[in-house]
Amino acid sequence: MLAFALVLTGCVDQNADSSKQVDKHHIAGHIFVKEPKDAEEVQFVEHVDGDTSKFRIDGKVETVRYLLIDTPETKHPELGEQPLGKEASEFTRKMLENANRITLEYDVEKRDKYGRVLAYVYADGKNVQEALLKKGLARVGYIYELPPAFG
Repeated sequence: MLAFALVLTGCVDQNADSSKQVDKHHIAGHIFVKEPKDAEEVQFVEHVDGDTSKFRIDGKVETVRYLLIDTPETKHPELGEQPLGKEASEFTRKMLENANRITLEYDVEKRDKYGRVLAYVYADGKNVQEALLKKGLARVGYIYELPPAFG
């Protein structure tokens, strides 16, 4: 959990020179990712599935793929609907529709090979990726290179 929380938040070694440290809450041995101060506020436009949504960013509607997680498919042309796909999709939709404030935090790469924006998503300050993982509706995925602090 600790390693995941650190990877999920983009935290680096406390001794490393870093201008971007993410605040975390420690409650009963668990780490909860807290929305960073520099997260960009966006407007929710449309739900796609458990790990993809559309937001208005700087006046333009963009498809956003959630960093570091993968949820079961609901509309895949070859895989069809996978177990827990509807549940993951519905959980994400409700979290975003019920939020008063949605923000994004970007990683080093801002877009994927399909042109989608890559981001950590926060609904009322709660990390959506972390919430999906805690509910068992997502898996950690798409970690290609760890930050230097983990290498």
